[in-house]
Amino acid sequence: MNNLVKKTRGTGTYFEDGTYEFTPQGKGEPLYESVCKVGSCSLGRTSGKTQQSYVAKLKVDASDADPAEAMHAALDRLAAKVWPVTAREPKPRGRMLMNQDGGSVRLDAKNGIVSLRLDIDLTEGTEFGNKLSNFLIESTKCLYCNKDLLTRAYRAITKRSKQ
Repeated sequence: MNNLVKKTRGTGTYFEDGTYEFTPQGKGEPLYESVCKVGSCSLGRTSGKTQQSYVAKLKVDASDADPAEAMHAALDRLAAKVWPVTAREPKPRGRMLMNQDGGSVRLDAKNGIVSLRLDIDLTEGTEFGNKLSNFLIESTKCLYCNKDLLTRAYRAITKRSKQ
């Protein structure tokens, strides 16, 4: 008996003489079209009346050391399949430990890498020596304050390499 039930969308109109008219809604174009899929992540295109846009569905492991970084990497892989990749600066990986005055310190615990980066604008003058020494002092303080985190990352890396 359930095979006879059919649901449809449409517009119903009641007239003054008591009659009722139902006009089924026509089948339209799909609003979402899949463009590509990489692993469990996918990229699709929506086709609305006003604007066309892209939608990314990203799935990453919640227990990942840096889920946000994993999402960025998944989005990069999706985008590389759809749009041509242009030469660009390598993206810093890992957790941000310090970010101040043009310098940053990051810990990529997964790969066991600590990255220090300093951007110096030479148009500001020749005081880049002072800026470099201040950055080295601040980054050393940062690494000392985060020594427990660095030790845990080191132990995880050595444990993985022994297995």
